[in-house]
Amino acid sequence: MTTEHTDESPGSILTFGQSLSISGTGALQSFLVEAIDGPHDVVMDLSEVEQCDTASAQLIFAALQTAAKRGKRIRLAAISPAVTSTFAFLGLPLDQMAERRTPNPEPEHNAA
Repeated sequence: MTTEHTDESPGSILTFGQSLSISGTGALQSFLVEAIDGPHDVVMDLSEVEQCDTASAQLIFAALQTAAKRGKRIRLAAISPAVTSTFAFLGLPLDQMAERRTPNPEPEHNAA
């Protein structure tokens, strides 16, 4: 797991490794808490995740809820099939949840 922030970016990008499993939930929880408590909005890049168990999915879900309660903008990017599958197994509509839990979404720009 890594965090990236640049002066040009209005947020922090959290990149996750290939496996999100119960053996790493302590580190995942600390990583998510630190990111949400930070000064920047958060983007979770889940593109590299090849394994995601239910414990990790529940932590991600809790992070989305916590961020929303704090008025923090959080966005999920490049959600891997493994993550999608685990959220579906738990009955959590990941794509819809990400949209509902993101405060103040940016307006779409139409090309004129």
